[in-house]
Amino acid sequence: MPLSGIKVVDLSRFLPGPYCSLLLADYGAEVIRVEQPHEVSKKDKVLGYDKLNELDRRRMRAQEITGRNKSSVLLDLRSDEGRAALLTLIKSSDVFLHDYRPGVMEAAQLSYSQLEQLNPRLVYCAISLCGQDGPYRDLPGHDPIALALAGALPRFGDGTKPHVPGVPANDILTGTHAAFGILAALRERDRSGKGQFVDVSMSDSALGMMTSVFQRLLIDGSEPPLQWQGGNTGLWKTKDGLHICTTDLEPAYWSRFCELIGREDLKPLGYDTVRRNELNTELHAVFATRTRDEWFALLLDGEAQAAPVYSLQEALRDPNARARGSIVEIDHPEFGKIIQIGPLIRLSRTPGRIRHVGHFAGEDNNRFLK
Repeated sequence: MPLSGIKVVDLSRFLPGPYCSLLLADYGAEVIRVEQPHEVSKKDKVLGYDKLNELDRRRMRAQEITGRNKSSVLLDLRSDEGRAALLTLIKSSDVFLHDYRPGVMEAAQLSYSQLEQLNPRLVYCAISLCGQDGPYRDLPGHDPIALALAGALPRFGDGTKPHVPGVPANDILTGTHAAFGILAALRERDRSGKGQFVDVSMSDSALGMMTSVFQRLLIDGSEPPLQWQGGNTGLWKTKDGLHICTTDLEPAYWSRFCELIGREDLKPLGYDTVRRNELNTELHAVFATRTRDEWFALLLDGEAQAAPVYSLQEALRDPNARARGSIVEIDHPEFGKIIQIGPLIRLSRTPGRIRHVGHFAGEDNNRFLK
C-alpha cells in the first residue's frame, strides 16, 4: 500500500486528529492509537458510552469509522512506566500526532524540540484550535469556535442569525489538512533525512473553507448571498413532501433543464435577477407536480444537474456510493454486517482498503508492549 512502512503514534482524541490518522491508516500506515484511561472515561461519559455494557461498548468500537485500521494501546501517561512506553514507541516511529492545547506537551516534556532529540526523523503534527502562536493560541474550543473566527458561522444561518451547522465540516477539513501536512513533511524528509514540526490550526482551516467567499469579497467588494434560491440553482419541494436540488447554472444546462421540465418559456428568465421571484414561483409549482424520485429519474436521464436531497439513511443506501465502495459492508464474526464509509481517494495501483474494524481500548497492548 502507498504508506506501508510509515508508523504513526496517534495521541489525538477529537475528530480532526482521528480523521487525519484514518486517512493515513486507510492507505497503509501503521497507526498506533495511544489512549489514556482518564481520556477514555471522559469521552465515554460525554457520549453516553459509560452506560453501555462491555459487549455493546465493543460493538461500538467495531462500528467506529475513525477507529478502523488502527491498533489501540492503553497507557497511563501520568505514570513513569506509561511515559517510558510512549517514548519507546515514538523513538521508532515516523509520525507523532496530537491535539492538545499549546503548552500541554511542553509541560509533559513531549514537545517537538524534546522529541526531535529522541528521533531526528520524526514528523511531529500538532492540531489545535488557533495554532501554536498568535494572540488566541491558548483559546480552547471546538469546530463552531473556529467557524466563528473565520466568519463562517453566519453563512450557515438563515439570514437572521448565525447557526451552528449539523455537520462538523471544518473538523474533517482540518484533519485532511493535517494529513496533507504530514505527507508533505514526509516527502521532504525523503530528501533531507530530517523531520519537522507541522502546525495545523482549526481556525486556519475554516478560513480555507471560506476561500471562494473571500475571493468574491476581495475582487468586487460584494459578499455572496447567505442563501441562494434561483431558477438555475435551488432546492425544490416535490409532490411527496421531499426535496430535490438543481444546479443548472451554465447556460447550456439551464436550456436543457427548461426543455426537460416542459417549460421552454422560462429560458429567458434564468439570469434575470429582477424577475427571480417570479421564476421561483413558477418552478415551485412545476416541482410540486411529481415526486422527488420521479423528477430525479427524468433529470438524470436528460443529463441535467440534479440530485435527491437524501436523509442519512438514504445516503447510506445510495447506489452510486455503494457501487464505488464509498459505502461498504464488512462481515464481522461477532456483530454481523458493519457499515463503514470506505477509503474515499481512488488510487489505480495501490488503493486504500479496510483491513480491520476498530479495536477496543488497549486491545493491542500485549503486541506492542511485551
